[in-house]
Amino acid sequence: MSRPPLSPERRSRIEELFEAALDLTPEKRAAFLAEACAGDAELHAEASALLEAHGLPEGVLESDPRRLVSAAPVALAPGERVGPYEVVREIGRGGMAAVYLARDERHDRRLALKVLHPGLAALFGQERFKREIRFAARLHHPHILRLHDSGEADGRLWYTMPYVDGESLRERLRREGRLAVPEAVRIACEVADALDYAHREGVIHRDVKPENLLLTRDGEVLVADFGIGRVFDASTPDTTLTHTGMLIGTPAYMSPEQALGARGLDGRTDVYSLGCVLYEML
Repeated sequence: MSRPPLSPERRSRIEELFEAALDLTPEKRAAFLAEACAGDAELHAEASALLEAHGLPEGVLESDPRRLVSAAPVALAPGERVGPYEVVREIGRGGMAAVYLARDERHDRRLALKVLHPGLAALFGQERFKREIRFAARLHHPHILRLHDSGEADGRLWYTMPYVDGESLRERLRREGRLAVPEAVRIACEVADALDYAHREGVIHRDVKPENLLLTRDGEVLVADFGIGRVFDASTPDTTLTHTGMLIGTPAYMSPEQALGARGLDGRTDVYSLGCVLYEML
């Protein structure tokens, strides 16, 4: 008999433990999980499995990208410039990048400026980043947040997107909890339509989750961060990230193949992630 799917709360707890364990040295992780799981054998097993898939419990590479990232976080102050853009304020950050509200003085508009952590910039290089961002920028779909611009400034790799006046699906779920079935189905269908288009164009996302699904004030769904998915395509034999063992994506929404670091992933990994999002909405 198959095991029932994990609840959103359980998945969130597993991801929280996984992220916390990554910040520890390999020798301290086992003791941390034993204490944090407090006798919950299933929770301990799930969190341990993610660490094992990540290849970190033993023999971890010294150049662990997560550790490199946390050692050199992005911190931009209001008024600081990145390329032609002026930072207004930080609006979010994650394990791979920080997002800022920025002002484009040339066109008198606000936009979202995403700046990758310097450690990641060193891993795959400026030219590959720009090439892949240009590829993703060619995606034109009503439910995909377009990429406007990209570049490098003072060792930082960045790209810009329209600033969405609304909220993420994550924010809505925190406020409302479960959504009505018709609304959840509508959102899932719009995301699926965007993913299908991108997959036919040869682009996979790799990090479909509520935080990357933006809702406008009119209720329109926009899938953000397709650029990151293309940049971190581990199926490319010579990509530096393939040899680092870095886990790309968000553990709670990953397909098993993606969590194991498999090469040659295709659109099915995004479909799995979307299924996780739909389950969480319901």
